[in-house]
Amino acid sequence: MRAVRRNLLEYVVCESGKLAVLVVPLATTVVLLAFGQACAKAPTSQPFSGPVPRAVCGPGDRPETGLQGVVTLEDCRSGAVYDGFKCNLDLVGTFEGEGTS
Repeated sequence: MRAVRRNLLEYVVCESGKLAVLVVPLATTVVLLAFGQACAKAPTSQPFSGPVPRAVCGPGDRPETGLQGVVTLEDCRSGAVYDGFKCNLDLVGTFEGEGTS
């Protein structure tokens, strides 16, 4: 009887191993497809693709005179490039610690 049990157990383990070789990849594929479908849903609204309105600078701001990121020759000659440019920026805090000036 003991030999029959061992043979039956070996058979079940062997067959379940063969079954696992088929079931595990199949289950993994089903799970990945389910998550893929959930993540690939189309957005409900379209993103804004129009032009961005021009910024309104506040008092004391120094906006760039040319295109964004382009320094004009007049700014170089006048020395305005050394003062920097800013628009809609406010200093909210400073930290004077080791290594700062």
